[in-house]
Amino acid sequence: MKLTDKIELWTAELFEERGEWVLGPFEFNRTLRANVSYQTVNRSTTPGQDLFVERMNCILEPMDYDPQTMRLKWQGTTYTNDGPPMVRMMRGKVHHLTVALKYA
Repeated sequence: MKLTDKIELWTAELFEERGEWVLGPFEFNRTLRANVSYQTVNRSTTPGQDLFVERMNCILEPMDYDPQTMRLKWQGTTYTNDGPPMVRMMRGKVHHLTVALKYA
């Protein structure tokens, strides 16, 4: 699979402050190879009515992706995950990650 886009990975530290977990400021970590695309999905709101929406997906190389402390920036816009990252396997090994994105 050819990953033809580039996406920036921004990370923040999670630390404890007065008994609560607090997320620090996001800082640039590195640039990753990726594929960013849109997919039309069906979301039923009420019986008999269908709503089709565009969902943004990002395919990344295998990595330890932490949705809580990581954000992705593509073409100047920062995104967060819309659900857990999906691990895709091939021949018993992790081949890539698919992350559904939404505006941060």
